[in-house]
Amino acid sequence: MLNTQQKTAKVMTKLGRHLTAEEVITVIEKQVNQPRTHRTVGSLYSMLHCLSSVSPPVINRLFMKVLSR
Repeated sequence: MLNTQQKTAKVMTKLGRHLTAEEVITVIEKQVNQPRTHRTVGSLYSMLHCLSSVSPPVINRLFMKVLSR
């Protein structure tokens, strides 16, 4: 799906380039069996998602600024 987009955010490129088909399939299976609103795919994004819930907004903005370069 993302391969057909002409322009993508740099953050998506940095966070998504290490994904394997197996990781995506695992998350899809979990979602089918136990539906949730949000599911993270990939270890780096999962770690950043957990950190963003406990860190102050200033730190979150700094992470996004660094990843957007």
